[in-house]
Amino acid sequence: MQRGNARMSPEAVRVSATGICKGFGGKAVLEGAALEVRAGEVVALVGENGAGKTTLLRICAGLIPAESGEVRVKGSIGYCPQEPGVFELLTAEEHLVLFGRALGLPRRKALAQGQSLLEGFGFPLGERGAARDLSAGTKQKLNLALALLGDPSVLLLDEPYQGFDRGTYVNFWDHVRGWRRDARAVVIYGSLAGHASDAIVPGGVAMAFSMAGAAIFSVLAARAADQRLVLAGFPPGELLAGRLIFLEALSLPIVAGSSALMALGSSPPRPWILVLAVAMVALVAVPFGLAVAALLPRELEATLVLIGVVGIQLSLDPSAGVAKLLPFYGPQQLLYVSLGSGYPILAAMERTLVYAAVLFAVSLYVMGRRIRVRRPPPPDVPG
Repeated sequence: MQRGNARMSPEAVRVSATGICKGFGGKAVLEGAALEVRAGEVVALVGENGAGKTTLLRICAGLIPAESGEVRVKGSIGYCPQEPGVFELLTAEEHLVLFGRALGLPRRKALAQGQSLLEGFGFPLGERGAARDLSAGTKQKLNLALALLGDPSVLLLDEPYQGFDRGTYVNFWDHVRGWRRDARAVVIYGSLAGHASDAIVPGGVAMAFSMAGAAIFSVLAARAADQRLVLAGFPPGELLAGRLIFLEALSLPIVAGSSALMALGSSPPRPWILVLAVAMVALVAVPFGLAVAALLPRELEATLVLIGVVGIQLSLDPSAGVAKLLPFYGPQQLLYVSLGSGYPILAAMERTLVYAAVLFAVSLYVMGRRIRVRRPPPPDVPG
């Protein structure tokens, strides 16, 4: 347990839990656990998965009983569960009205307060779709805003940043500092893999630099040779397909090694999805590099485009519409799934495969036109 400093009197204690014991299926999860949080204090619960952090938060929130021990809470509680506690068929505004009514807030006040919270987390206020259509990160923003509705004095947050992109994650901690200044008592669950997205998501997407870069240089360096091979009778499509197969095969040991290093360094909850995600990065990076090299004449321009596209993919909020149009959005979502996000795996894979096929078709078309051989007509033979 890690604390933020708070120079408060003993009377300012908002949450006090002592001697908490709880077990499931005959296995003890919590034995004599204790927690004390004062107003204006931020406490982080850290530890490996299965250490009982979620169980302790749920006991403090009053959602499940302890087998023994005592919990005292002074003030109202805002609880943010690890899995978004939302109704799949309701819109964000409908959630605000429903949860606001449960808190005794008038409709207008619930909407005004809730929309202000959502805007602060970067939620797209123009979004009118049902919760089931939201991305994992966007749904988590709604989940967090609902916990803050009604200005609770105690915040119990169970991995509230799960599925956030790096920008939103940093912004979340700005909010935490604000809650502390407002003299709220804040408890945040953080597993040892809680910040794994800082390394796994950028590291996985950055794999595109090596694979797409190899594809770019393989095309640009072999242009003269390709012309001669086409003159010798090789179809451009076969040349490009052979290069694609070779580079994808070359990526296999790179994918295996990179996935193993990231898994060992960050211990994601779903390591097999991490391997799949990195493989999807390679799958789309190679045709992306082939398409860029076919469209641009020189190495510098092609490399700048590669750096720009990958950089934009990493910097944009995944819930933004533009992010979904970029080639590495599908693999990026799979990387988040490896960390516990709820994005549909098949949808991410389908998006990646479609993008790879389109990029290969573009490179095939452009390369075919660039190195097409125009044979002179046969000379007229005098009769």
